[in-house]
Amino acid sequence: MTPASPPQSRSPILFSPWFYGVLSALLLALAVVVLSGANRPLFFVLNGISRFTGDALWAHITLLGEGLLGFALIGPVARRNPNLAWSMFIAAIVATVVVHGVKEALDFPRPAKVLPASALHIIGPRLLVVSFPSGHSTAISLLATVIGLHYRRPWVYAALVLPVVLTGLSRVVVGAHWPEDVLGGFIFGWVLGHVSVWLARRWPTGLNPGWQIGIIALSLVCAVSFWDADTGQVLASGFQHLLSAVTAVLGLWSLGDRLRILLQARESQ
Repeated sequence: MTPASPPQSRSPILFSPWFYGVLSALLLALAVVVLSGANRPLFFVLNGISRFTGDALWAHITLLGEGLLGFALIGPVARRNPNLAWSMFIAAIVATVVVHGVKEALDFPRPAKVLPASALHIIGPRLLVVSFPSGHSTAISLLATVIGLHYRRPWVYAALVLPVVLTGLSRVVVGAHWPEDVLGGFIFGWVLGHVSVWLARRWPTGLNPGWQIGIIALSLVCAVSFWDADTGQVLASGFQHLLSAVTAVLGLWSLGDRLRILLQARESQ
């Protein structure tokens, strides 16, 4: 499918009512949760969901927000849509720098540091610090935002909502984040996604064949590294290996395809 490109003279971060509408809704939701004191009670409700579903489901879902997986997906995407791959690469770099900087600067405590062990259910690693915003929630909403901005189809937006919501929810269910952290992650993902697409369209250097090969190669390294990455979700280790293998194979295919095109272009000169 060929993505529908918006006019280059208009910036999605500055001129889209859709951008400001969603941002306002997310900010309002965050304000309500924080100012009403609902953050902790809501955490207890959501953290208890696994009693009805089991732990393995949420261990699998929460892997979808791993930042390393986001990098690994760039290579497979590059074969069919270099523009999207370049935007994803810019978004991943920008979000990594900004979100980690904010998390370290704020250093908010996670639920496991504030609550007694008997008061919460943890699936996976017991994390204690740098809670806001949720990195997983940022990563999945960032990816969804970039994809949505490239395809601009109602059914694409609708299909992206469920994985974003479930991945964000999973961070509370596994006991890693407060609800306010997840909403914060959604906000960062939405804003940084728009900024990254804006940057990618005004700095198209990454569409150069050499850059594309370098980006795909880096993505392939991330895909292979994801195989034994320390996610702490032992219940989903098989799924982690599957995601690593699939993205690595598709990334290698994409790299080979780009190298073939580059060699053919040089031979024809």
